[in-house]
Amino acid sequence: MIKLLKRLIIQLQFMTSFPIPIKINYDKIEFAKGIVLSPIVGLYVGLFLILTYFLLNLFQNDLITSIFIVFIWILITGGLHLDGLADTSDGIFSYRTKERILEIMKDSRIGTNGSIGIIVAVIFKFVLVYSIINFDIVRYLLVVPVIARANIVLSGGISSYAREEDGMGKGITEFSGLKQIIIVFLICFVICGIILQFFAIPLIIASVIFCLLFTLFVKSKIGGVTGDIFGAIIEMSEIVVLFTIFIFKSQLIEKLIKF
Repeated sequence: MIKLLKRLIIQLQFMTSFPIPIKINYDKIEFAKGIVLSPIVGLYVGLFLILTYFLLNLFQNDLITSIFIVFIWILITGGLHLDGLADTSDGIFSYRTKERILEIMKDSRIGTNGSIGIIVAVIFKFVLVYSIINFDIVRYLLVVPVIARANIVLSGGISSYAREEDGMGKGITEFSGLKQIIIVFLICFVICGIILQFFAIPLIIASVIFCLLFTLFVKSKIGGVTGDIFGAIIEMSEIVVLFTIFIFKSQLIEKLIKF
């Protein structure tokens, strides 16, 4: 139990920017082993999002509330996952060789594709939050980060580390297998099932399908995954889940069928 608590605190310290009152030295092995607890980190992120919603909703302005929700969403992660999305966009969509793609992704400078990736992701997230803000948004803000973070283990479990040198992503791939995938999605299903009941199922399925397809796409480019890829998967999975909620709650499917 103490080991699990230590791993969770390390996850919270690394994956979020809001201070944790308990300080534990970073251990890459314990961090990698604790990645199965990533849905709980997502729940932690979600709690800050609903707190933002309740505070800003006092002004009765959905536009302002949506903007601040997305702002806090970025702030609480320190832009870590957006940075991964930017590096992934710069590298993968440069259409270079594997070696050159990995070099580009490691470069701290942001390129055109990376800038576009961040802008598009933030706009999508804002528009989707604004579109569903009157559809029981509190429960959705809790589950979206939970579902997205389970995909880290799924992607790491079906892939290998793309770089030859050591890195944060290497430990995740080494400690992500069938057992870890089962554990992380059990945690995910329990949390989301309690909050959303059966509606959690299509959201998780949509997220998993995206993760599998994107991981296979990345593997075809660089032969595996990296820490940046994991960050990109989290950001895009959140958008996929938000979009799935929008499709169901706006009755878009029914409208298309009638059309």
